[in-house]
Amino acid sequence: MTKKWLLGATLVVACSSDAMNEEPYFCDERTRHTEAPLIPKTYAPFLDFDEGGASAAEIALTFDDGPDWSYTQRVLDTLKSTGVRATFFINTKNAIDVDNNSTGRALVQRMVNEGHHVGNHTVHHQDLGSTSTNVSAELTGVLTTLRNVAPSALATRLWRAPYGNPWFGPQSRLDTLAPTFAKAGVHIGWDIDSVDWACGTAQCVIDNVLNDVDAGKSGVVLLHSINALTASALPTLISRLKSRGKRFIFVEDLVVRKYGARSTRLIVCSTNADCYGGDRCGSDSRCSGSTTTDTGVDTGAVTDAAVADTSVGDAASTSVSLACGALTVESGAIGGPGAPTACSGGPPSLASSDGNYVAWLERIPRTSAYATFTMPTGVTVDSLRVDVRFLGDDATEPLWYFYARNVSTGTWTLLGDNSWAGNWVWTDHSFTVPSPSAHVDALGRIQVRMTTLESNNSAELDRLRVQATYH
Repeated sequence: MTKKWLLGATLVVACSSDAMNEEPYFCDERTRHTEAPLIPKTYAPFLDFDEGGASAAEIALTFDDGPDWSYTQRVLDTLKSTGVRATFFINTKNAIDVDNNSTGRALVQRMVNEGHHVGNHTVHHQDLGSTSTNVSAELTGVLTTLRNVAPSALATRLWRAPYGNPWFGPQSRLDTLAPTFAKAGVHIGWDIDSVDWACGTAQCVIDNVLNDVDAGKSGVVLLHSINALTASALPTLISRLKSRGKRFIFVEDLVVRKYGARSTRLIVCSTNADCYGGDRCGSDSRCSGSTTTDTGVDTGAVTDAAVADTSVGDAASTSVSLACGALTVESGAIGGPGAPTACSGGPPSLASSDGNYVAWLERIPRTSAYATFTMPTGVTVDSLRVDVRFLGDDATEPLWYFYARNVSTGTWTLLGDNSWAGNWVWTDHSFTVPSPSAHVDALGRIQVRMTTLESNNSAELDRLRVQATYH
């Protein structure tokens, strides 16, 4: 008989064993989280819960907790017959001991051979929010199994914490574990929860997903490949999603869209063995295709040290301070003294600490805007530094993020967040832009963005300028 008990805000279920499985195993059954997910204060790449990175027509199917003896195979059969590919977040000693069971190994190999992606859901499906869990062993154990059973599965480095913990608290636990998480890969949340574990019929699984889709949701769908009703519901679910014009994508597609780099380039590595294929672990602790420190990863470690003014004693170099020329609102709303969409030649100038600030207002959707700076054309850029004077919540509240536009890749490079800021006091800070020449277009334009994942917080900028050195 299935046993259920509460663990914090999470409903944990030990599924009954079947004739071929001697030990009861954990299902990813849980109540819907009502609180907002947390964000780690140090670098740990993630695709957030309800992040909204997918277009309205895009669906990324994900299946947790497999492989098992029966239902994972049925799920794979349906995906094959419908031509849909998905991401499986597997346990290696849950329903099946993958290391020591030929059926388990064959199912994982089949996932890879049929074009699916395989992610890490920990070895035993233990709650990572519990201090009794050996988190490092739970995550590295799956990677070791994949290297032995299906090494090409490591072409993606995605993982999902059982029950979504500790992304739902406490913050201190998430911050403690962030360095370990950064080694595991990109953590993947979900946008649509099928709640298949609580359903009594296959139609319930179908309705739970389609109700969210019809309400306008898209993106990552949470399902479980060890659930009989999920296996039964899947053919109809896929058919009805297709009839609604939905297109099936990989979670990895959304990761690349967010970070401008594959998941294998976003992990924190210690040695070359942590990297996939021919990638090497660089001095910045990121994997890349060469041994240079420039990995090409737009979300690498940020160095906040000030850039030296090389114009002193160096006639061949020039250092200029660039004022914002235009401010473009992408979403939400801004305000402040003067004309809020003009950031040069009058309030709010954003060129100096003169009290003519731009306010990022509380809005749904969340506010996001970028400033454009222009430097002389035909020069070689040596360094770029972004100077800000910020007023808003500190990192104990929802984070604000600063980016620079990489014109080579067409993506935004994460410079850092507001973890350095005081709480509602004006704070000065500088960000160094990596690979500076990649962030200046042919017309000499540089774009800097400020945004947040939240819609209920505001912030103000009294200064936003770029310090450029060139020759």
